[in-house]
Amino acid sequence: MLGVQDAVETLVTLGKKKGFVTFNDVYLVLKENQADPQRLDKVMEMLESRGIEIIDEDDEE
Repeated sequence: MLGVQDAVETLVTLGKKKGFVTFNDVYLVLKENQADPQRLDKVMEMLESRGIEIIDEDDEE
């Protein structure tokens, strides 16, 4: 089970590779942690503070 910091690091790595992460990427990583709204908000804030853009899957091209 990934902690919040481990989840963020996984998503930062993915975001640097792709140039962004999707909301689905965030959900899939957090799913293992039984993503609750507070954890989701914290992870999204941490990603944004590290310069990782979070987009809708429909915008992914």
